[in-house]
Amino acid sequence: MMINFFDSKQPKNEPLILRDATDKDGKNLSKLFKETFKETYGDNFSEADLEQTFGDNFINKDFIDELSNKKIKYFVIENSNKELIGVVKIRKKDENQHILDNSYEQYYLDKLYLLKNYQKQGLSIELLRAAVNWIEQKQTNSATTLDLLVWDKNPAIKFYSELDWMVIYNENGTKLTKEFELNGKKYDDIVMASSVKKLKEKLEQIPQVPNLLKKIETENMVIPKSKL
Repeated sequence: MMINFFDSKQPKNEPLILRDATDKDGKNLSKLFKETFKETYGDNFSEADLEQTFGDNFINKDFIDELSNKKIKYFVIENSNKELIGVVKIRKKDENQHILDNSYEQYYLDKLYLLKNYQKQGLSIELLRAAVNWIEQKQTNSATTLDLLVWDKNPAIKFYSELDWMVIYNENGTKLTKEFELNGKKYDDIVMASSVKKLKEKLEQIPQVPNLLKKIETENMVIPKSKL
């Protein structure tokens, strides 16, 4: 059974804008990251943890550096009050970061955050559409994958599975995981991956959000080798 991506009790007629992130978004992104972490993980991460990850260093350096990196892209959604309510971040992986063999061109879904009041309106799907379109403009190999890390207790695992992301397993049959540490505690992220082609086909089956205005800059298209 397919997840209902449009099951929100919130009003759906608020005008929203999906756009490229700019260097003026750092402070608002910091706020969005902190709020979505609190909504998703509760008290698992302290204010100090969130400030260390998404505080002044992110606003003034990390985010600005990433905006100028051609391998990284941010898209954001803002509401009628010019507040950021959602974000997706993707990046092209170097070969030494690949989790699959190098015959695949591999991208990483670094962040997909959406405030709880705006969930179940199809907005995560729209952020993913923007990400996939950006990848298609960048990719040089038709065999392209998009992988992600998700905390093993995060309910978003079901969301990703419905969109055909697959859990990656080690040769011994155990799930491939990546460990991270916050506030002195260790956690495991599950590794999932999807074919970009199959993901796009899945996204095309889902209706678009009618109250979302898209203001996305189009980059120069790269023709995959298989089409030359």
